[in-house]
Parts: sequence; C-alpha cells; structure tokens
Amino acid sequence: MGTFTPSVLLELYVLLSDDDKAAFRSLLAGYLTAEQVYLILDALPVPEQGRFTSAANRQFITIATPKLVLEAIRIARKYPEKKNLNWQR
Repeated sequence: MGTFTPSVLLELYVLLSDDDKAAFRSLLAGYLTAEQVYLILDALPVPEQGRFTSAANRQFITIATPKLVLEAIRIARKYPEKKNLNWQR
C-alpha cells in the first residue's frame, strides 16, 4: 500500500461516485469533532461560507421560531397583567 498523503486522499475522493462521496462524508462525520468541522468551514472560500451561513440560519429559524412563539405565549398567559407591554421593542 502506498503513502496516503492529503493530496492522494483528495485525488481518490474526487474519483468516487456521488453516492460513494456521500457515504464517505457520512463516515468521516462520525470521526470529526465540532472544532474540526469549524476548521473545515473556516477554510471554505468566502462565498461558500456565506452559503453555509445562510443555510444554517434558515435551519435555525425553522427550528427556533415555533419554540420562541410558544414561549412568548406561555409568558403572556403567565403574566396577563402585562398585556399592554410594547411587544415591538
């Protein structure tokens, strides 16, 4: 077996089919820490960082919005005397 430098591994990765690339990424994800993922994201070209940030923000908003609305309803019910609060602040 030859030496597997990062460049050789990248060349092999590029040769994989799309399905095999997806399978490899899934396997690799099981070995990465959050810090390592951050380093990968930091190494992306700026336009790709922007695309990632937009996608992550959309996902966060999708997940967080219903929870925030429910919490606001809970607080409004818990403190009905505060009904005249300026919620636009």
